Amino acid sequence: MTTAAVGARRIDVGKLLPQLIAPVAALVIAAAISSIALLISDKDPLTAFQHMYEFGTQPDQKVEILNKASELYIAAVAVAFGFKMGLFNIGVEGQSKVAAFFAGALASASFMDWMPGGLRIVLIVVVAMIVGAAWASIAALLKTQRGVSEVISTLMLNAIGGLVVTWLLNDHWGVTEPGAQIKTTGILPENSWMPGLPIISGTDQKVLGFFAVAVFLGAAYWFVINRTRFGFDLRATGYNPFAAVASGVNAKRMVITAMLISGAVAGLVNLPGCSGRATPTRRASAASGSPASPWPCSAATTRSAWPSARSCGASWRARRSSSTSTGSPRRSS
Repeated sequence: MTTAAVGARRIDVGKLLPQLIAPVAALVIAAAISSIALLISDKDPLTAFQHMYEFGTQPDQKVEILNKASELYIAAVAVAFGFKMGLFNIGVEGQSKVAAFFAGALASASFMDWMPGGLRIVLIVVVAMIVGAAWASIAALLKTQRGVSEVISTLMLNAIGGLVVTWLLNDHWGVTEPGAQIKTTGILPENSWMPGLPIISGTDQKVLGFFAVAVFLGAAYWFVINRTRFGFDLRATGYNPFAAVASGVNAKRMVITAMLISGAVAGLVNLPGCSGRATPTRRASAASGSPASPWPCSAATTRSAWPSARSCGASWRARRSSSTSTGSPRRSS
């Protein structure tokens, strides 16, 4: 058999074509709906799309696009592990909240001051994955031991995770830095920041260092799903659970394993923001009188500069000192 024949056999056009058509069709439909709305408003759709393109191709905006894409891509990989065997992990939000909080709290603890910065980065990643997997294991055990749908359990654990983080932040491990209006975990030293990637020319801003980790996770996902025995068992269980069980696959163990892996990856979702968003964060921290810190649960963050800060509970205003007049802590919009 020739090399060309082997390559043609591996590339299944029948399966590849729908995967390519789907995103293109989504873009076309979105553009059509947007054009109709603009025409109703007496606006020129072509002019609007031209402005969108010009804005999106600016160097600073390319950096922001890649930074945000890192978080979304990691979340997609986390969900995809469950989807491959028919599990719907709707709890990525809660798993990422709890994981980011515990990772940031541990890394910024005073008894960790001896640890070198590079090792502390590794610690944060490992702790986030362990905590994310542990939080996802609750839903996995409920499904395998009590038959509770993972859709319901993971969805409810999102709210529980947010409340747990808020309670721990406000009543136990939170600190209020000088000039700050919110309680956060401690600020990490500068040597613990993951360096940015200067891969976009024409701007001083750097892509978050976790972008490289997101790319690695995507490659690892493809390899595990398509080139390992575990990936085959995972896909077989998703395609036909009864046939998989008949062939010797332990269905309960696969459910638990898939949820643990999904939760571990979900624990990394908020960590791209931990790599340092140079300009906005440094300006905000200078105004507040505290040193800059890229970590999402740090006092240097602001609600406008850090969407990921809201994810790990840092945007819950600490009202302890004024509880008599305002009641319980309120969540900012």
